[in-house]
Amino acid sequence: MRADLVCGGGDLHTVPEWVTIIVAVGGVIGVLIGGGGIISVIQARRQGRREQAQDIWDTYEKQIALAEAREDDEEANRLRREYAGQLEAWRAQQELTKLAPREISATTTRAPAREADTEQLKRLLAQSRQLSPAVLSAQDYVLRGNSYYDAEQYDDALAAYDHALLVSPDDAVIIFNRGVALGSLGRNTEAVAAYDDVVERFENVSEFALRAQVAKALVNKGAALAALERRKDAIAVYDEVVQRLGEVSEPALREQAAMALFNKGVSLRALERDEEALAAYDQSLELRPDDGSTHYNRGDVLHRLQRDEEALAAYDRSLESRPDYENTHHNRGATLGALGRHAEALAAYDRALELRSDDAHTHGSRGVALGNLGRFEEALAALDRSLELRPDQPHTLYNRAWLFSRWKKPDQALQDLRVVMRDNPEFGEAARRDPDFDNIRDDPEYGPPFRELVGEEEPPEEPPEEPTTSP
Repeated sequence: MRADLVCGGGDLHTVPEWVTIIVAVGGVIGVLIGGGGIISVIQARRQGRREQAQDIWDTYEKQIALAEAREDDEEANRLRREYAGQLEAWRAQQELTKLAPREISATTTRAPAREADTEQLKRLLAQSRQLSPAVLSAQDYVLRGNSYYDAEQYDDALAAYDHALLVSPDDAVIIFNRGVALGSLGRNTEAVAAYDDVVERFENVSEFALRAQVAKALVNKGAALAALERRKDAIAVYDEVVQRLGEVSEPALREQAAMALFNKGVSLRALERDEEALAAYDQSLELRPDDGSTHYNRGDVLHRLQRDEEALAAYDRSLESRPDYENTHHNRGATLGALGRHAEALAAYDRALELRSDDAHTHGSRGVALGNLGRFEEALAALDRSLELRPDQPHTLYNRAWLFSRWKKPDQALQDLRVVMRDNPEFGEAARRDPDFDNIRDDPEYGPPFRELVGEEEPPEEPPEEPTTSP
């Protein structure tokens, strides 16, 4: 019984397309090539912001003194509160500048190391919100945008990038980051336009930093097109990235070529072009041989191609760089189950549940492994736990019917099958092909209602034996 069948252990998980968001340095990308020059630029800007802030503080102190001279206590107290608020907001902004993420991967899987910072970032963002715009540079707005993005406050992130563009309208990275925020808001058509803007403005610039930025914009454009279900257009964009970069040696450009090939594999897999997807993942691994996500998705494709020994090796390779990624342990269990190694599959599912105890798919897959081992009561408990966590899982209810059939409990099996088939008639084909339902299929009492339910023809009647006559 294969692990990608509905009764074989649950769904495989696939890593989606990657997009990247990085920090801008307020319109000085070209300076990055020049080495130490950027330090003086940033220091000058920081000094300018401090001077602007000091001008604001001096103005408050003068206004407070004037209010006190007029003996206008109400106005003086109001100004003192405003002044204190601005000082608090300034200190929060300085702390935010130190903690704000410089680079974020916009994937569905968040890095655990960043989660501990999220609440602090939210607090600092709230405290610094009232700071006067006069003391904020484009870089400050980008760092605020990145912080909002990291906190999954995408509308606020977009607003911060829009403010940054008012200060520095020709900054490729700010336009790029704006595209990422739009994509995370589901506004992928606008995101594509933002990435196209980066490419059109900077594709003929020779500076390395801008060349890398154009490659990143194209990779993210492909991901946005894929999100719009324009998979073939996305694949064409990924091919363009690889063609543009050619045989690059710079690590940053090799990374973008590898990401384009990785994303191409994801889109090809979505189009069920598995052999081509496998080739794309193999090409990506030539550039990033230790990338756990690529080995993981490669294992997914190999499993679907029924090349399970190779799939198992791919999952093991993925675990070398990401030993605590629960989905890999889950998929490894599904593959071991397909190889008939159910005890090892159970151990893999147990490890996945150690890492994420409330995953409904893994509890369901564990139930199937226990069922294959004949441990029916434990299997039923695992499947029930899966349905408790996610009641809307028809494949888990089907798996419970499969378990009851193996357990020789036809009443319960038919009851679950009726519920599944009511809204999901496609499960009838799986039941017709599944030999584990033979306990019901061959039963004189339960066989006819089972065959009627799943759309299986009645077996032909045996012709009566001809009477024998003696010569």
